Amino acid sequence: MKIVPLAPSGTATYRNLVKWSRRLKISIFLQQYNINKIVLIGNGTPDDIVLMILLSKFNGKAFTDSLIGITKSGRLWIESILSGIDIVDKTHGKVKCLLIIIDQEKMSLRDIWMQIHEKISERASCSIVNDAKRLRVLNCSRGIYNFNFIITINGLDITQYCSHTIEDHLLEIAKDVSGAERISRLLAESDCDPKTTWSKLSKQEQLEVYRRMTEMPIKRLRRYFKQHIKAIETLEKLQN
Repeated sequence: MKIVPLAPSGTATYRNLVKWSRRLKISIFLQQYNINKIVLIGNGTPDDIVLMILLSKFNGKAFTDSLIGITKSGRLWIESILSGIDIVDKTHGKVKCLLIIIDQEKMSLRDIWMQIHEKISERASCSIVNDAKRLRVLNCSRGIYNFNFIITINGLDITQYCSHTIEDHLLEIAKDVSGAERISRLLAESDCDPKTTWSKLSKQEQLEVYRRMTEMPIKRLRRYFKQHIKAIETLEKLQN
């Protein structure tokens, strides 16, 4: 699996991926080949950094080392579903599979899934082929185009966090880096918001969390990013 940033070179997402790939010594490809599988980030940073790290764990593990594009959605949160359909349209159906990552925020899983499917139904017809708590795989069609959506919702079932975002997962690793007491104290100061808590960590602490991720084997990473690892495995297995 080879990672290709698809965001335009002048955008913050592109610069962020290039900067962090160098800092974390992750191999990425800057030439945009014919790509038919894409990871679409529905929120922004640090989601893009996390997904780049997780994707890198699959480098060379597939029988055919597929190219995976990664970019930020032109629309935020649930609206990113429409950006995924836009990509299918603009590539004339050449993109066959999109992994879309969005935050749960404060919404219940039942309600967010309902809104996701309502949003999809505006533009495409889809059926669920795999259904887990925070991960669904859909077979979709729009006109003459057939494609797959793999939708992953960020968050952990930990009541310590009052909303659920990619920072849930990062803070669990940060407990080993900075100490559980420090993270609990910062959470209390941040009204239990994981995004605010993550932002209060020093740049060095955040860097150390990312470095720990690059050093972890997939089996251990799965403890923190269960739905994301499963989603990437599914993305890798789906036929082009």
